[in-house]
Amino acid sequence: MNKNPEAPRRGVLLFVTPMAILIAVFMYIFFSSDEWTTPRVIGQVIFTALAIGLLVATISPEKGWWGIRLVTFIIFITYFSYLIDQLWLTDQALDFPDRKSQATPFNSILGFLTFGIPCLIYTLWGSTWGRLGTVEPENIKRSDIVVFYVAWGSQLLLLLLSVMLVITWGYRWWTGG
Repeated sequence: MNKNPEAPRRGVLLFVTPMAILIAVFMYIFFSSDEWTTPRVIGQVIFTALAIGLLVATISPEKGWWGIRLVTFIIFITYFSYLIDQLWLTDQALDFPDRKSQATPFNSILGFLTFGIPCLIYTLWGSTWGRLGTVEPENIKRSDIVVFYVAWGSQLLLLLLSVMLVITWGYRWWTGG
């Protein structure tokens, strides 16, 4: 029995896994062409761990259930690090970004809400609903409901921030500023 109540579709894994392996190999060759620095070593470890997690989950979904959780944990840690970096280690104001791809505190919050929190919940319970999506109604605990509300609240906050961003960009476009 698969320990992940929500598992990626096999076709998605068969498409994504070879790309992850190729990226890990390419990045190894790219990093090896010059001096290995600490950020490059960390990057290579991350690319390799992602590829291994996906490979294990693709080859043996039943026994390799932990592979997809490794991938989601890495995604959570990446967005959590981005959030910490932007909110506490830079002196940028919490303002709407001029470009969507710009590294800003606002974009780090959006990324954390969009990807970080759902990945943490999946890492812990194998479902983006937490335990609430996997247990019988009579076995639901208060903590299961709290986790569900955290996941739901993060998505609602994401929606509200996105609406605010669209309104702000629309206003800037309309006023020419």
